[in-house]
Amino acid sequence: MPSSKRTAAMAPAATAPRDLSSREVARKAAKATQSAAKTAPARQAPQPASAYQATTWGQGTEGFELTCPSGQKCLAKELDIMRLIELGLLDRINGLSGIVNSQVVPKAKGQRVPEVDVASILQNKDGLREIMLLVDTIVCEAVLAPEVYENVPNDERVVGRIYADSVRLTDKFHIFNEVTGGLEQLAAFR
Repeated sequence: MPSSKRTAAMAPAATAPRDLSSREVARKAAKATQSAAKTAPARQAPQPASAYQATTWGQGTEGFELTCPSGQKCLAKELDIMRLIELGLLDRINGLSGIVNSQVVPKAKGQRVPEVDVASILQNKDGLREIMLLVDTIVCEAVLAPEVYENVPNDERVVGRIYADSVRLTDKFHIFNEVTGGLEQLAAFR
């Protein structure tokens, strides 16, 4: 019996500290809940359906007016990353960004539209053809009106159509930068 008395005597002492710590834990939990309730954003009741109309989602899909350096106006659409991937152009853009940044489109000095250095383009004959094919493809895809067609041999051309090689070089690069967000943003995505 002495052992059962010893167990009974120890039991209340052993539970007492647990009760204190449980109370302390409960008190801390209550404080944490109160402070979380103070910092959590208040939930509001649902608003009328008109409050949830799209303000930025889905905007710009019909195009925007763009005035090129030559003065020609066109209706263009932005090409997002997914569209560039679908066209197989993202890797080509990434590979050519160094050439374009260093030789074709020098940094603008307080200008919205950088000027194209044609002499630098002509010096790099290896990259020139690939750059022009890429830019022409993007111009044809992005310009909605007047419609710009991909280049075809002269004997296959339709009278009255505008082909990519008839668009001025400065206009092409301006359109390229406007519809893709520029090479820096595309490189940052990669």
